[in-house]
Amino acid sequence: MASVGAVKEKPVAYFVLGAVPLELSARFFEQGVLPAEVVRAQGEYLRRLIPEASELEALGDARGGQVVAEEAASVAAAAFALAVQQKRELVHDALAPAPGFKRLVFAVACPSRSRRGARSTRQLRRRARPQLAAGFDAVVKGCDELVLLWFDGARLHVLAQGKAGELTVRDAQRYSQFRAMKDLA
Repeated sequence: MASVGAVKEKPVAYFVLGAVPLELSARFFEQGVLPAEVVRAQGEYLRRLIPEASELEALGDARGGQVVAEEAASVAAAAFALAVQQKRELVHDALAPAPGFKRLVFAVACPSRSRRGARSTRQLRRRARPQLAAGFDAVVKGCDELVLLWFDGARLHVLAQGKAGELTVRDAQRYSQFRAMKDLA
């Protein structure tokens, strides 16, 4: 898995944070937002590759999701560490130190109401992690470049872009809603 990432003198670590369902992450790859030749150190992506996940689901084992999530997180952490050590380009779902890498962040937030329906909305809100809004200033300062996106269930909207710790807001109304999410933490 780690050998997939392109080795570069100054590799890029892509951090995809916030409310990012696997389907949306897949669209990033399909549309070329994220390159194909990267180490995918993403827990949710890896979770689907673990065969026990579907086996435990089929057996109705309620512990299955947690067991598989822990295993996937462990594999993701190991893949991340190896990619950093070997200077391979990578995608990770948590901001983490990557010395010698360009750090590019895609942060995705979603509104409390979405056109996708109540069940999907609850899942996205839960995964939106109000902590992203609460710690957003540190995220901006901790990366080389950043794009803050708003996912309304159907489309992505650019809220803000940042470079070298400076942020330019592109959609003031939605950006304000995103910043208000910190109060939900």
